[in-house]
Amino acid sequence: MCTYHEPVCVECGISMRCQKNGVRVVDHGYADEPSLDGPLTMWGADKWICHGCSKEIIIGFSKGYQTEGEKDFAKNLAFAEMEGIVHHTKYVKDLRF
Repeated sequence: MCTYHEPVCVECGISMRCQKNGVRVVDHGYADEPSLDGPLTMWGADKWICHGCSKEIIIGFSKGYQTEGEKDFAKNLAFAEMEGIVHHTKYVKDLRF
């Protein structure tokens, strides 16, 4: 029995496919509460795409991360930026649906 299913595009109903393993996501803190911002945090993750509508998502975040100020953070971020594999994000503290 299969214990894993690829993400499904809500818009198209098509199973998404992994486009790139090992992208980096850099968290810049809170969009709605800058006072809560801490140091930048960089995570490894995977970028998936829907071949029906070309929507993209980032999932599969690594358990480990690197925080601004740690050894080689700036060098690793610069390398990832040069490779074009960095996505920047901000949290929303109180997201209500």
